[in-house]
Amino acid sequence: MSRRIFSQVQQDDDNDYGSRAALPISKTKAELVNGQPISGEDYLLLVRQQSKKCAQTVTAPPPKETAKLSLPPQFRFFESESNDTCLVLPDPEWQEGFITYFKSYQEYAQSTKDQVKTNQIAPSQRAAWHTFCYSKTPTIEKLNVVATLSQPVIITVLRYYTEWLEEMSEGECLWIYTLLLYLDPVMTAEQTSILRDISRKCIKLRSDKKEHDEQVFRLNMIITIIGKVFSQADLL
Repeated sequence: MSRRIFSQVQQDDDNDYGSRAALPISKTKAELVNGQPISGEDYLLLVRQQSKKCAQTVTAPPPKETAKLSLPPQFRFFESESNDTCLVLPDPEWQEGFITYFKSYQEYAQSTKDQVKTNQIAPSQRAAWHTFCYSKTPTIEKLNVVATLSQPVIITVLRYYTEWLEEMSEGECLWIYTLLLYLDPVMTAEQTSILRDISRKCIKLRSDKKEHDEQVFRLNMIITIIGKVFSQADLL
């Protein structure tokens, strides 16, 4: 039996066009530590709030005072290591905590996707999908489209992203995160290879980043989801 993962869902401003938000958020303010959201929920909330202000990007402004906090294990994202490669790898305990959150979120989203409504029409061609996904920062109304897509279409759009990804922007992370949220883990070998291609692309992009590059958090989110939810642990 599916369960609601949030005790309280914030819907005041999320019912644009009278639709139910596909990605309900229980908080009203994203929680950041050293400028980074501490969970997937905080990341989504940060992007949602910024997109409502019509910002060109959704990068949070630096805090007036940098919080010096000792995070619990599940949210320890960066570890002090001796080389740059190790510095961008996520802590295993963080991965476990994040995946526990994601799986619960995925269960809720998939069990309620029939209730999601949107006035957006899903594109049918590759070029149209590119325009749809890249024309501006994705809104909740646009992301709601993913809940209406069939599994083959979700796989197709993910395949497009294996070609499109050159950097992991906030918008790209949101789209891939949402596509994975509604993707059935039961897939063919060919479909699985597409996820592996995305993960390899993310790993390659991550290899060129420094420890505190804002893209590292996004890349590790996607790598972790594919590795642990879709059983591709050899790519972690």
